[in-house]
Amino acid sequence: MRVKSASSSFDLNNRIETILLSLLLLFLPTQLGKHFWPDFSLVLGLRIDYLSPTLYLTDILTVLLFMVYFVNRIRKHNTIHFSGVKHSLLFLLSSFVLSYLVLINAYSQNPLNAFIHLLKLLECIFLSYYIATSLSRKKAFEQLLVCLSLGALFSACLAISQFLYQGSLGGLFYYVGERAFNAQTPGIANASINGELLLRPYGTFPHPNVLAGYLLGVFVLLLSAFSQVTSRQKKMLFGITLLVGSSALLLTFSRIAIALWLVVLFSSILIACKNLFLRSSLFIGALLLGAVLVFFTPLGGRFMETRFTEESVIQREQLMNASLQIIRSHPLGVGLGNFLPALSKLSADSYSSSFLQPVHNIFLLIAGEAGLFGFVCFIAMLFATYRNVFYNRNSRRLVAPGITLFLLLLIGLFDHYLLTVQQGQLFFAIIIGLCWTSLGKNNSSR
Repeated sequence: MRVKSASSSFDLNNRIETILLSLLLLFLPTQLGKHFWPDFSLVLGLRIDYLSPTLYLTDILTVLLFMVYFVNRIRKHNTIHFSGVKHSLLFLLSSFVLSYLVLINAYSQNPLNAFIHLLKLLECIFLSYYIATSLSRKKAFEQLLVCLSLGALFSACLAISQFLYQGSLGGLFYYVGERAFNAQTPGIANASINGELLLRPYGTFPHPNVLAGYLLGVFVLLLSAFSQVTSRQKKMLFGITLLVGSSALLLTFSRIAIALWLVVLFSSILIACKNLFLRSSLFIGALLLGAVLVFFTPLGGRFMETRFTEESVIQREQLMNASLQIIRSHPLGVGLGNFLPALSKLSADSYSSSFLQPVHNIFLLIAGEAGLFGFVCFIAMLFATYRNVFYNRNSRRLVAPGITLFLLLLIGLFDHYLLTVQQGQLFFAIIIGLCWTSLGKNNSSR
């Protein structure tokens, strides 16, 4: 009777874990949260969103998932321990890196701000670890894709509606993180198409580029799994998400994400096509379609009108130069989350308040905040991740997460939201975790 009771309790905790993870994935696109504005969130007297400690619904779900997971492991194994030389070395290395970050953060300009960002890092590390160790079964992976697909479909439908309306919809969408805006809102992201300013849809994300990056990552995972899924309902859901989502992605006018998605889509079609004649025909057709998009649609105008002298490009260059200056003067780092306070000291007399934003390059941002040692650790983590992708016995199953991570890193060369925005941070952690899973196991154990 005791064994049966313990087994039932363990199964219940497993179901709770599954529910919490599903809710986390479903609410991942949203940004429902409570913002706090302590003194360190002010720079030059201005409130900075990136420095505002925020408790999101997805944070609560992640903490609950951690608590249930911890209790579940304790009940199953009676204790949590590290066994084996490999795990011990990994534990010691992780402890050393975290100790270094704690030390750097303690001497940063805003230690409390740095500590809050350290907690966020630990949250993302747990989420990656949980995904890597809990999604080895094919059924669990498909459930993850279903949740991501539903979230992406919701975001796509909302984005399309915002574009048609040229503003936010309001109402219930406010409670999932939609901000109030229209095409005339100061600082809103617009696209100049044939001399006319059009609102770029946000969905429930803080910027259209973040929405586009999220959609791109989900699309790659769905596209790779489409032919392997046997359920007709799941195939229909994935197909609708890819079709509707692609339309929303085009409407974001996010140049990098759109270009990467077209390359992935075209490459997938060519790889799937075995007939040489048909492959050549598809290649010619793609070239013609590209010409039509470039020369006869508003999307083409968005790409053709790109200039190295436009404001966004100049601003990115200025931020990169400022970040290099910060790295040279603080090789050990300025502390997690302290890039903007350090930047304000450089730019207080030279730039407007709009300049106070993270450098649009995640590698420079890591080097500036965590120092050169933190940068080396990040590169080592990426190297180990791709080593696992290529040499894992189920490496074919890890191709899609590996490609998704590569695309996100490419975007990270030109943007910062993978490290600074809630949705970007959690999605980045999930993709890294997927690169470490042993997908394809048919056993029912965790």
